[in-house]
Amino acid sequence: MEIISRYFNDILLIKNNIYEDTRGSFEVTHKKEALKKLINEETSFIQDNISISKKNVIRGLHFQKGKYSQGKLLSVLEGKIQDICIDLRNSSSTFGMYCSINIDSMDKYQLWIPKGFAHGFLALEHNTRVLYKVDNNYNKESEDGILWNDPNLKIEWQLLEDPIMSEKDSNLPVFNSQKKYF
Repeated sequence: MEIISRYFNDILLIKNNIYEDTRGSFEVTHKKEALKKLINEETSFIQDNISISKKNVIRGLHFQKGKYSQGKLLSVLEGKIQDICIDLRNSSSTFGMYCSINIDSMDKYQLWIPKGFAHGFLALEHNTRVLYKVDNNYNKESEDGILWNDPNLKIEWQLLEDPIMSEKDSNLPVFNSQKKYF
């Protein structure tokens, strides 16, 4: 595993070791000690999630609050996404800023998103499959989010038409710079 890029110092784009021969390829997608060395902390994933999205679907921008906050290790298994992370760590110099990262299944990259960030993505291709490992349990009372088109954040989504979204995601609150998030 090696770091390809850093965003806000703590979000890491990671390249895995891939072994190829005449049969195809083999990839190690998670090795606990290697990830610990990259992120400088111990993490234990307790759940894997896979979403399958049509082109132009936006999922997010979500986060879990308090003791249920989650770190995520994200992989694109098929297709391509525009991934968005918003820094919600109140003491951070990048608080309220977002980063945009395109991830393609052909690149075989993973994205480490630590606790303290809202996260979402736009599917740029049909049947985009995203796997994300989380290090904490989901808790309905602790879920929260930020509106995808918040006029204050001015996220530059790579949309060619109106997005496909859940009703819940369409009605998330806007970012509030006075709110204590993390």
